[in-house]
Amino acid sequence: MHPPLQTGVIDIGAHTVRMDLFELNRSWQAEKLESLSRPFNLGVDVFRNGYISVENISKLIGMVGDFCARIREYGGSHYRIVATSAVREAFNKELVIDRFREAGLALEILEGTTEVTLTYQAVRETLAGNFNSALENAVMLIMGSGSLFVIGVSRGVMCFCQEMQSGTMRFNDTLASSEHPIEQLRRQLKSQRVIRLLDEAMCREENKPVSLVIVGNPARKLAAMGGKNLRHENDCAALELKEFSSVIDDCENLRGKAFRKIDPDDAVELSAAAVIVRHFMDSLPCREIICPGMTTRGAVLRDWVRRCRMPGVDPFRTDLASVCRAIGRRYDFDGGHALNVASASSLIFLKLRPFFSFPENTSLMLEAASYLHDIGRFVDFRHHHKHSWYLLSNIRLPGLTASEHRIVAAAVRYHGRTLPREAHPEYAALSANEKVAVLKLAAILRVADALDIHFSSPESGGLKLSLRGRELHLIVDEDELASMKYSLKVKGGLFEQVFGLELKLHNGEL
Repeated sequence: MHPPLQTGVIDIGAHTVRMDLFELNRSWQAEKLESLSRPFNLGVDVFRNGYISVENISKLIGMVGDFCARIREYGGSHYRIVATSAVREAFNKELVIDRFREAGLALEILEGTTEVTLTYQAVRETLAGNFNSALENAVMLIMGSGSLFVIGVSRGVMCFCQEMQSGTMRFNDTLASSEHPIEQLRRQLKSQRVIRLLDEAMCREENKPVSLVIVGNPARKLAAMGGKNLRHENDCAALELKEFSSVIDDCENLRGKAFRKIDPDDAVELSAAAVIVRHFMDSLPCREIICPGMTTRGAVLRDWVRRCRMPGVDPFRTDLASVCRAIGRRYDFDGGHALNVASASSLIFLKLRPFFSFPENTSLMLEAASYLHDIGRFVDFRHHHKHSWYLLSNIRLPGLTASEHRIVAAAVRYHGRTLPREAHPEYAALSANEKVAVLKLAAILRVADALDIHFSSPESGGLKLSLRGRELHLIVDEDELASMKYSLKVKGGLFEQVFGLELKLHNGEL
């Protein structure tokens, strides 16, 4: 994109298709020109049946096509069409993408980890300034009609993230009319261990107050019931605890004059949103409740602008490292070893990057793999690489796509002596490009892991690198050189095969 220009974001949710049209000026500042929305219930299709019907795919394409035409009327040629929980959970989502492509429309399905990362970063920017202190110790709820993301923030960085199938309309779509969706939602929230996991990840002291940040269309509706109308993405409201608690009670039980003429679906959504907020208000010592006006469309636009202005810059790196450390603590990892391996991996990657091709986000993937490669020791020491792969395969890391997550898990699987083989199901299931990425990451991870056995702090100058011809010289401050050479001989073979570089170890200056 090259401003000034008009651009738009179309968001296909579980119950509504929305479009925001923006104008970007020469300073990349966005002004919203128009917003449109149409109800369209994909939730019953997907959450009850598992797929989107052929008829609804056609209707959806027609609706999105109308929105695209509206953007073009403003002269906009750049726009994005994104879909969230309902479409990404449909087993025929690839068919939906193909049908959109046939209609000349490019549909992007936002993975859960991508959606939560974009929204979190946009909300953090919105809170900067008047509400900056809120993120010192906060729990953020990103509420949608199909999903709920729970985020823990400590000292300004994310340390916990979990997606729950507890959207405000999900049980209403899934259950038969004779059942009680709100009661099902209450039971599900109580049965989850999310509060305990939050406390562990945030290392939260008992009764230490937290800020509760509620985000999403249901959250904005609750705020409006409390007299706070958020009309713009940059708007932000602080909700007084006692008064808002009364609003939550009314919405949860559908009491008051406001509910006499309200649409039944809106009433169900408000009640479910109130149940979710009440659960966290009662489980946490909340000192304040904050509701930003940020939308998914606004978050997508901000990320789009950032990538255009600052390609290759990832502001989420610190948060990803924090989340990985919290996961590592859950599995009793050696934090010092993990940090050293992450530092050494980064040094090796930076030395190789000008001469070899690497996938996008390699730095992030290497950091995640370095922090989490040994968590399988929590299960069993001897086969910990396999257990690390299994645990990682069942964890979702924000900031990484599903493909990047598979690469990280497989790199961890092969950080020991075992070489990848097509006979291994976890390796055979990868695409050709993913296999190449796994080989490169695993090769670097093995060398970094072997070096850390014998020195304590790569960041303090314990490791220096020099690339000369087809030789990579490793200069270390270590007396037991013979023992280190043995470790590299055992684990350095894959590196030499993948990069065609011979590893040379030296003590002191080269």
